[in-house]
Amino acid sequence: MKFDKVKGKLREHLEALESRCHYMDLTIDTERDKMLRIKQVIRDGMLNSYKLSDDIKEEIVDFCDINKKRLRELSLRTVLKVADLAVAFPQRWESYAENTVMRRV
Repeated sequence: MKFDKVKGKLREHLEALESRCHYMDLTIDTERDKMLRIKQVIRDGMLNSYKLSDDIKEEIVDFCDINKKRLRELSLRTVLKVADLAVAFPQRWESYAENTVMRRV
């Protein structure tokens, strides 16, 4: 969320947050930028604790990339949710992900 673009009552709350902490705009604005960052963080080991094969990690990234327009949120948190599903439901994680992290068409 771009704090400086927000208007209305929420703006007052965001100003209070900004005054209490360091705020840095990472300029990760486009879906392309977000996917590049997601891939970088995964490559740096974000999913290592999940003990997933490299193929499954790649499938998770591909799932998010292919469905990025339908995801409720394109973020590292979403990738973690999908990875949780891949661990819990190795054979059906994609269908669970479609129902939990994606908007209905």
